[in-house]
Amino acid sequence: MCRKYFVSEKNLAFDESMVKYYGKHSCKQFLRAKPIRFGYKVWCLNTVTGYLIDFEIYQGKSVTLDIDIERNFGNAVAPLVKMIEELPDNLKYFPFSFYFDNLFTTFSLLSYLRLKRYGGTGTIRGNLLPRGCPLLGKKRSSEKGKGLL
Repeated sequence: MCRKYFVSEKNLAFDESMVKYYGKHSCKQFLRAKPIRFGYKVWCLNTVTGYLIDFEIYQGKSVTLDIDIERNFGNAVAPLVKMIEELPDNLKYFPFSFYFDNLFTTFSLLSYLRLKRYGGTGTIRGNLLPRGCPLLGKKRSSEKGKGLL
């Protein structure tokens, strides 16, 4: 339904969100570090102005919707890849730029986005880089400042 009224914007954000819920349900999550600690975890694809384009409720580790996507990209990134694959035909070739945090930023996701001719921006964890990829140490990168490639 959200995609039906979506007016194309270039910049899209993908993140997790919590919907507060204290009752009993098998999909309810507890996240200690979040402001909303009990509820449903929802993967959200939004415009930067806040319009919700697509979402998926996290149903736990045991539920796999597409095994190939999950195997290639991991549990956290798979919903984003699935949402991109399900974009309507009139939007698939729009030059989107996706923004996400370090939970989702992986080399495989950035490679996938490049193949699809999309942009991707996010902070990447050092342990998720492929071997042999040069990465400056903390001391050297702090000397150069933030925003360093």
